[in-house]
Amino acid sequence: MKHLRFILPVVLCCVVAGLMTSCLNDNNDDNGLSKEEQLQAFQMVAGSYSGNVIFYKNTYDGMSTPTKKDIDTLQASFSLLTDSTAHINNLPLAALANQIKDSKVAEAVMNGTVTTTPVNLYTYYYVVSPATCLVGADYVEVKATYDGEEHTIRFGFYSGITTGTTVSYGIYDSTAGIFQIGLRLGAVWVDGTDKSSSLLFSDQAHGIIILNGKRF
Repeated sequence: MKHLRFILPVVLCCVVAGLMTSCLNDNNDDNGLSKEEQLQAFQMVAGSYSGNVIFYKNTYDGMSTPTKKDIDTLQASFSLLTDSTAHINNLPLAALANQIKDSKVAEAVMNGTVTTTPVNLYTYYYVVSPATCLVGADYVEVKATYDGEEHTIRFGFYSGITTGTTVSYGIYDSTAGIFQIGLRLGAVWVDGTDKSSSLLFSDQAHGIIILNGKRF
């Protein structure tokens, strides 16, 4: 039971993704919530949040039951701005670097030109209670140097807003007072070339980045 608290956020991410994908597919005819209902859901959670970002380390094999040493937790904050926009104020680059299985490239990302980066998010509220939304995220670009050259590494995330498949999401736990954002990494480009197959893990554990925050 000791390590359940580390795997539950990832399990929740997968469950929510599956439920919201199903709902999206089942409700294409009525387009889900009305604009008024979307605004109602947003008004329940609007504001700024402070908390942490949780992700698997790139040393985790993705197969064994994870323990505390397989998880990293760093400070992060985000804001829910409107019923269609949000913003991560400081996503640590370590959360991205640890999704890269090539240790050389991962280290280069860690030592990029910045140590944190803001991320613009786009939200589509789909459930009023608990307030739940699909999330789209801008690309994140990092300047990283390895093999004696500087490279532009671009990270892209899955978006249920446009794909209706594996989603990034947001959901509010009113009992705990925590809003959770789950980002699912979808692709990595190096200097404009898709390197996802060689740089990203193929297991179901890596690629999930979870932010938990309390409103302040």
